[in-house]
Amino acid sequence: MKGSDWKPGAIVLAIYQGNWAFGGFTTLNYGSEEIQIENFRKTLPRACLGGLVISAIIYVLVNVSYFAILTPKEIIDSSAVATTFIQRTVGNGAAFAVPAVVGFLLIGTLNGDVFSWSRFTLTSIIFAFLGDTDQLVDYLNVVGMLTTVFALLVLVIIKWKKMPIASDPVKYSIFWPILNLIIMIALLVIPIQQDPISSIIGFSMFLAGVVVYFVVKFIVTHTEFLGVIDRKLTHFCQILTWTIVDSGPEEKTHM
Repeated sequence: MKGSDWKPGAIVLAIYQGNWAFGGFTTLNYGSEEIQIENFRKTLPRACLGGLVISAIIYVLVNVSYFAILTPKEIIDSSAVATTFIQRTVGNGAAFAVPAVVGFLLIGTLNGDVFSWSRFTLTSIIFAFLGDTDQLVDYLNVVGMLTTVFALLVLVIIKWKKMPIASDPVKYSIFWPILNLIIMIALLVIPIQQDPISSIIGFSMFLAGVVVYFVVKFIVTHTEFLGVIDRKLTHFCQILTWTIVDSGPEEKTHM
């Protein structure tokens, strides 16, 4: 298309910005305990692949619809492409309903975020003072990708050394986590060159979280009464929510 930027850096940044639309699959990592154990090995891959495919189809169809009705200049100049699209296809009257429809759609996103990242809800209030929406997306993308990179790195090590982690793990080739790791590293490196400030802030947020985690872990481990509180609170939450702590491969807990 005329005026398109086909440089590798621009393509990676486009993928980087669109990555958020496909981020819902990570909720599976936090909600895996909700999957019935007898269907776990089938349900998890189906949910992950099904969600990605459905999101990709909808994403492509929406963008094709935009380009079929709007010119590239209209898309670039528009402050809200969906509103401009509705104005051209339905009329100005229906365009006022777009913000409400978007708000309803975001309820699903909020539901997934609260389900998986509920402890971060209050912290998000602070982000409102850090900059505009695009900057916040960049910060959170960096933090999320760094988390994914380290998780994939650990997963590759586990698969490579064949460490026993779970009694009945989901089995797949080591090729997939390695491929995902390479893609995630590429999606991190190029944005660092294009927008170093946002990347540095995202890295700082990630490192701050790592430091706080190890400090709290050290204090709890080396302070007896905090360890007792941690165990009692864990036991109470297990009774309250009818759940159990994840066990190692050598342990099998029967309800």
